[in-house]
Amino acid sequence: MRTKEWLNKLPQSYRSKALENWNGVDSSHINLPIALACAFDWEKSPQGRRYWNEIWNELNKQEDVRKDTQEQQ
Repeated sequence: MRTKEWLNKLPQSYRSKALENWNGVDSSHINLPIALACAFDWEKSPQGRRYWNEIWNELNKQEDVRKDTQEQQ
């Protein structure tokens, strides 16, 4: 999936901020955390690195849970 498609999967409260910050580069990514990490410079965003890092960490936890579930099936 492409960057914008992934960003559109974020919950609305994060989605609009991520899309406003997005650098416009619509690359292909394997998951949402990677797409978010590549979408824009977190440090230069109005929300700052800490804000996006917390979201990224939560998304990674969700990805790990999905991966673990799929491996157990």
